[in-house]
Amino acid sequence: MSGRALNAAMVAVLCVFSWSWAEDQVRALRDTDVKLGADVIGSVKAGTIVSKVKQQGDWVGIRYNEAGKTVSGWVPRAAVEDVTPAAATVAPTPAGPAGQASEGGVARLEKAQGAIASLRFRSVNDLVGKLQALVMQIQPAFAGVISPDALLSQLPPEVQETARKVLDFNRPFGGVVYPGAGGEAVEGKGPEPDLCFLIPVKDLAAAAAFVQQMSAPNVSVQLSGEYLLASNRPAVLERAAADFGAIRSIAMDDLKSDVQLAFYMDNLYQAVEPQLENQLREAIRKAEMAQGLEERKAAGSDKFGVELGKFLLKEFSQARVDLGIEAQGLRLLLSGDARPGSVTANFLKNVANNLPGDLTGTVPTDNAVFLQSLRMSGPEIAKFGRTVLTTVVAHAKATGEIPPEEEAWAAKVQDRLGALLDCCQGNLAVTLFPMKPGPVGVVMAFGTRGDSMRAAFNAFIAEIEEHEKNAGRPAKATLKTGAREYQQVAIDSIIPLDPEKADDLQAEVVHLPGVSLLALGKPVDAVTNAAIERVKARAADVDPKIQKAAKNFKTSPMLLATIYVMKIIAAAEQADNAGEPDEELANLAAADEPVLAAASVDGHRVVSEIYVPVQPMRLIQAYIMKKMMAGAAAQPGQGGEQPGQPQF
Repeated sequence: MSGRALNAAMVAVLCVFSWSWAEDQVRALRDTDVKLGADVIGSVKAGTIVSKVKQQGDWVGIRYNEAGKTVSGWVPRAAVEDVTPAAATVAPTPAGPAGQASEGGVARLEKAQGAIASLRFRSVNDLVGKLQALVMQIQPAFAGVISPDALLSQLPPEVQETARKVLDFNRPFGGVVYPGAGGEAVEGKGPEPDLCFLIPVKDLAAAAAFVQQMSAPNVSVQLSGEYLLASNRPAVLERAAADFGAIRSIAMDDLKSDVQLAFYMDNLYQAVEPQLENQLREAIRKAEMAQGLEERKAAGSDKFGVELGKFLLKEFSQARVDLGIEAQGLRLLLSGDARPGSVTANFLKNVANNLPGDLTGTVPTDNAVFLQSLRMSGPEIAKFGRTVLTTVVAHAKATGEIPPEEEAWAAKVQDRLGALLDCCQGNLAVTLFPMKPGPVGVVMAFGTRGDSMRAAFNAFIAEIEEHEKNAGRPAKATLKTGAREYQQVAIDSIIPLDPEKADDLQAEVVHLPGVSLLALGKPVDAVTNAAIERVKARAADVDPKIQKAAKNFKTSPMLLATIYVMKIIAAAEQADNAGEPDEELANLAAADEPVLAAASVDGHRVVSEIYVPVQPMRLIQAYIMKKMMAGAAAQPGQGGEQPGQPQF
């Protein structure tokens, strides 16, 4: 996150304190009507404090909130008196019974009635301090704008002291998102969700005074214990106050990261179900009225997408996005809790049983810019794959992508693909590396059961070729078995027959005991040969690079990948430049460190993690600066005298 982005986010919150603080206030001495011209547009009760906009003769212009709307009008000068911030101070909210979402005054955001999401972090100072330390290692010039003082400096000077006095930057901060109840649905969509911030305060008297003086459009605040509640509608404050009661703090005991955004799927589904049903009915209507294949495909895709969304919302009980800011990098965690007894929960339980071995030791990894290992239960993957195939074929039939005359052939292809899945152990390794003259070489290694993969793969390709021949269409590719041999290993070649594909990467297939290899490259023979050598010479299944990467994660990953972002950028740019070397870019690539990604299953919970070290961020920042400088140098008139302008 850049200093500018953090600045904008924090200022948005702090602006709650600035919208009206700098304005003068008046107190109503008696109940009085608010007029605009000859019309009465509202009224204020005796003792009410409102913002004073201006004074003109015997009339005072005022502004205040009423039922979530801003009212601006005139009252007689004799009906109000000027007040100062000190005069507006009221007693802080007394401690009271905790709400149903609190435990001893500690707010449990996940227990808020009907909440669809929540946000929390330990404190502004904790978050800003960690970000500042990280940015110092990437671009020190930006670190200075990431601090509470820098954020407060964006506010008017008279507001800064107030914010410092009221805000507590050392205590937990939170926010709750409720289903929208204010406003009407637009174009079949529900109202915008309601957001309530829970902002810690350290001076209750000053905070209470602020509440009395608050008069801003679309913003309402209320003091609840030692926290300010700030929202877009007064009714939301009432809802949050009922949920949490007098707040002393926000629960952080189960927070393992620095920032967490949580989604509560039951409440979210209830909130969006009417919209999903409307979208589903519209997709069905479009499908019934569709005239051609493209219209049927579009309508069918819309219907499938809505149904998939409904399914996933029902399958999970909670989802979370966590961000950890560490000394040497950023850690992003995405997790989801499958509902007990759901299809997803059973799948996760089964797929994590009897995991096959790692296959990264069977693929070339020298100079690899991408290396991935996947390990899952083979039988469960085959079962899941067949279910997906059935769903896809049924969808294609419904939309007309598979016409009635080709349904029998589609069933054969489905069976062939199912047979391929049955041959898989469930483990996969993928490596990608730059090569000359082609841009990249790719090797995929599939764990196989016995020697059945070759027969299943050849039968699948033959089925495709036979279908194209019977349809009178030229095949786009053909499989030449035994095209060549290396170290007494037969190598099959996939030969493109479409002239437009002549410049694509070449492909070869190798079947060895326990593993099948798919190699891509140009020329591909060097890639395949290296893969065969690696399989024959491997001392262990696991590549040391993957072993080292796995130590960065707390769980034993079923999926693990290393990605050298700067090396990939350098390889792509060199390919675009027809192989011309760029020494500066090569030096950046040589200093690269991998971004690590992993996924694991813990009971009914699936967790994916991405770890981004400091070094790739530093290198990408240097690369961006290099591109900007090159672009500036290419602009006419840059770096010297501007045309038509005198020199100073």
